[in-house]
Amino acid sequence: MVCAVLLIGCSKTIEVRGDATRWAELKEFPYDDWAAVLSTHVDGDGRVDYAALHAQRGRLDQFVAMLGAVGPISTPALFPTKAHRLAYWINAYNACTMHQVWEHWPIDSVGDMKTEFFYWTEYVVDGEERSLYAIENDIVRKQFAEPRIHFALNCASAGCPRLPAEPFLPLTLEAQLARETKRFLDETRNVEMANGKLTLSKIFEWYAGDFMPTAKAWVAKRRAVLKITHESNVQFRDYDWALNKQ
Repeated sequence: MVCAVLLIGCSKTIEVRGDATRWAELKEFPYDDWAAVLSTHVDGDGRVDYAALHAQRGRLDQFVAMLGAVGPISTPALFPTKAHRLAYWINAYNACTMHQVWEHWPIDSVGDMKTEFFYWTEYVVDGEERSLYAIENDIVRKQFAEPRIHFALNCASAGCPRLPAEPFLPLTLEAQLARETKRFLDETRNVEMANGKLTLSKIFEWYAGDFMPTAKAWVAKRRAVLKITHESNVQFRDYDWALNKQ
């Protein structure tokens, strides 16, 4: 009981308010504000110019405000397919993560505040207060059972998959997930085979149950050139929590 009280006392909710009249007659969920943020502030290596973003917060605020009021639960007609819903939640996670870095700016690592960042801070998303942990685990992982989301969700750290300078969109989601998966697996920081030993990103250890039948077999199927075998020993690289800033 004491722990529960302490957790409640430490938690906070960030609700960004916007002009609800802009969203009253939407025919489809728009990503133009988020697209502008990404194309302006994210480079080809997936690193973010947080300093510039801090001075130009308007469109990120507008997108996060819209996430609070519009979503698959509150406005299901705007999200007719699984791809529409999954794209929404991936972008919601990434946008709320970026916004929270802005809220704490200047910082050098979200790893220094993991509990506050991922558990205690909640955003109003689709009409309910949700932490980043809840969005990832209670919605994205639980409802979609798609292992490739681990190469699309970005926690603002150098150990994360690279953040694309574009939103994930329903009509291109499959191609985008395939592209980001290949990019992640092709990087030696995430997958490296040397002297009979396979070194994987910590993501494959944390979420081992999402990569069936095993993380090693899942990677081996997609990186055949590495000639990973049953005898290949596996180790996991320490996660780099340094901020993914330019």
